[in-house]
Amino acid sequence: MLIHPDLRAERDGRPWLRLGVAAPDLGDGDPAAAQRRAAHLAGGDPQELPEVRGWSWHHTEDHP
Repeated sequence: MLIHPDLRAERDGRPWLRLGVAAPDLGDGDPAAAQRRAAHLAGGDPQELPEVRGWSWHHTEDHP
């Protein structure tokens, strides 16, 4: 998990996003499967990995 732009954003009243990346299952002790999955992760676009897990909803347009 990480907070963008930083951990002080909420305290300072600035918009923020909490992003997360699920830890991959690297193959239940199978070294070949672990290598294949690690290569797949390393070869992907790193911007597609994180998911938004939280945000400063009071900074959105839908805030009441």
